[in-house]
Amino acid sequence: IQNYLTGTPLIAGPESTVYRARKFVRKHAGSVATAALVAVVIVLGLVASIVMGCRAEQARQQEAAARRQVEQALARAENAEKVAEKQRKLAEERAEDYRRSLYFNRIALADTSYRDGNMQRVRELLEACPQDLRGWEWCRLNHISSEQPCLTLSGHSDLVFGLAVSPDGKRIVSGSKDKTIKVWDAKAGAELMTLRGHEHWVGPVSFSPDGRRIASGSKDTTIKLWDAESGSELMTLRGHDEVIRSVGFSSDGKRIISSSPDGTIKVWDMATGDELISLRGHDGLVLDAAFSPDGKRIVSSDAGDGTIKLWDASTGAELMTLRGHKGAVYSVAFSPDGKRIASGGYDKTIKVWDSKNGAELMTLRGHTGFVLSTSFSPDGHQIVSGGGNKIKVWEARSGEEVMTLHGHEGAVLSVVFSPDGKRIISSSADKTIKIWDAVVDREQTILGGHQLGVRPLAFSPDGRRIVSGGDPQGQSIQVWDVTTGAELMTLEGHNGEYIVSVSMSPDGTRIISGGNDNTVKVWDATTGTERMSLRGHNNAVNSVDFSPDGKQIISGSNDKTIKLWDAANGTEVITLRGHNAGVRSVVFSPDGAQIASADRDETIKVWDSGTGAELMTLQGRAGARVAFSPDGTRIVSGSRDKTVKVWDAKTGKELMTLSGHKKPIWAVAVTPDGKRIVSGGRQGIVKLWDMATGVEVMTLRRPGYSIVFSPNGRTMAVCSGNGIVLYESKMPADG
Repeated sequence: IQNYLTGTPLIAGPESTVYRARKFVRKHAGSVATAALVAVVIVLGLVASIVMGCRAEQARQQEAAARRQVEQALARAENAEKVAEKQRKLAEERAEDYRRSLYFNRIALADTSYRDGNMQRVRELLEACPQDLRGWEWCRLNHISSEQPCLTLSGHSDLVFGLAVSPDGKRIVSGSKDKTIKVWDAKAGAELMTLRGHEHWVGPVSFSPDGRRIASGSKDTTIKLWDAESGSELMTLRGHDEVIRSVGFSSDGKRIISSSPDGTIKVWDMATGDELISLRGHDGLVLDAAFSPDGKRIVSSDAGDGTIKLWDASTGAELMTLRGHKGAVYSVAFSPDGKRIASGGYDKTIKVWDSKNGAELMTLRGHTGFVLSTSFSPDGHQIVSGGGNKIKVWEARSGEEVMTLHGHEGAVLSVVFSPDGKRIISSSADKTIKIWDAVVDREQTILGGHQLGVRPLAFSPDGRRIVSGGDPQGQSIQVWDVTTGAELMTLEGHNGEYIVSVSMSPDGTRIISGGNDNTVKVWDATTGTERMSLRGHNNAVNSVDFSPDGKQIISGSNDKTIKLWDAANGTEVITLRGHNAGVRSVVFSPDGAQIASADRDETIKVWDSGTGAELMTLQGRAGARVAFSPDGTRIVSGSRDKTVKVWDAKTGKELMTLSGHKKPIWAVAVTPDGKRIVSGGRQGIVKLWDMATGVEVMTLRRPGYSIVFSPNGRTMAVCSGNGIVLYESKMPADG
């Protein structure tokens, strides 16, 4: 009882109250009162024990509930942390997507600004691009925009009507409203001399084919001939009744042609100044006239009914009339081969015509002002036109606009190509003459020599040489010096009509080639001698490649097989069978453990290079051209369906499809840093894509039958069908 009253535990081990109570009972067994008291104590102890037990259970339950609450709170916190992490990653991904999109947009704007001649804007856009995103395309634009492509010649005091370039490209002659003719140094832009003699403003001017004479026409109705070296006046031709609108020489330099709003075109003897013939037939004012390249025909344009006429240059007979322009036709020009005519007019269009039958081939639209001048490039591939204060360059075959040149503050009155086609010279109402860089992508076409173009290409490991093989009538293999463009050697030995594939060994000592004579040949890269000929295929060999260690050679053939060869002795190691069509492309993975192959049916297979076992087939029409990424994790393929596909090299899963080409793809490549995919075909364009996102980064206007990168990734070589074009992304060390 005392323990109970004092709060001492009733049950607490051997010395508990119950234990002492039992001892007490045994000692005082005879006492009933004592027994009763003991009973009461025991009952009270039990009651207290129950009460304390209930309290302990309640405490345990409370503790468990609290623990559950803590656990739930921790779970909620952990879940909230996971959600926050997921949202953070999503936000980071979106931010990265936005950052990349902004980069690609800046590159696209920089490319457009470059083509517009706005170098300051190009530099601003490139400087704003993040360092870590800058790829080959950034380096390329940075390289080609590093120099200002426009030189301005100032010296005339009034608008400059006409201009011409000497046949050697060294001088420019201009005629102005200030009544003078000026001769300029085409490279430095320095004024060499000023010719005076006309009584009114001078319009058209022209160099003779030998560059020794200058002809000029004026509002004073006369044509004057000048000595191009001394500037002395040689003779004056009179016969027109109104202003002279055009003058030009025949290709042999013996005749001069002129046109005038008096309705006539006149042909003069250059030696004597005699009028040989006068052509009449236009209903309105004659604005322009020119000889055909062979001198047998004349083309002229009308200011009244918008017609173009072709004449026999000997007899003066009218051959045909071309109709299509709405309003005056200010300019006409023959293509260098004489097969086409380009015309520009009041309706702000340029039209291209077939000079043989007079058919209108196409109409080029884009100018917002009258087209006052048109001219073909020396190779006939491009047309340049001046309309309003802008100059536009067009692809002559497709009619695609290549670039627009901005810079003149007044109307462009005359525009021509330099004889080498690398510059465009323009004159304007703003009193200036401008010399522009006409090379759209500033590439260097320095390698050429095959009869009908080249197809396969390969760089040497040091990047100093390029190996190329020819298509029909190109049975030889050629080795070029990349720096100088010199042909170092020609390898001959294939008996077929063409070389389909070439490759160089990793150490640069050997070259391999595959041709339609069913053989693979191994050559000494230093001497050009044939080391061995590998025979085993029974149809054309379409693709060859060295293993990364240089110990094996792989070849793919139209006989539907792939063969592995020992590169040292030429023995056949293994034949891989499984394709149902001719194998078009084979390539080793960067580690040499796998082989990827593609056939004519656009089936791609991956093989174990050690055992020859087929590891997988990529599902669907994958492509006929195939390449590995430098890290070996991706396979890139190009297809006749005009798409590029990217695959997981381990699982074969299709990761993305890149669309944008309008014609079948003939070549695919990956930049050495693995950031960009490059694809090309007969469409006349080469596209760069971002490997991570599949976004189209840049388009280069050039057919791409074969594309390879130099090992350092700076130079891209493209087989364009008539040569090898080198696109540089950095100035070579030797300049």
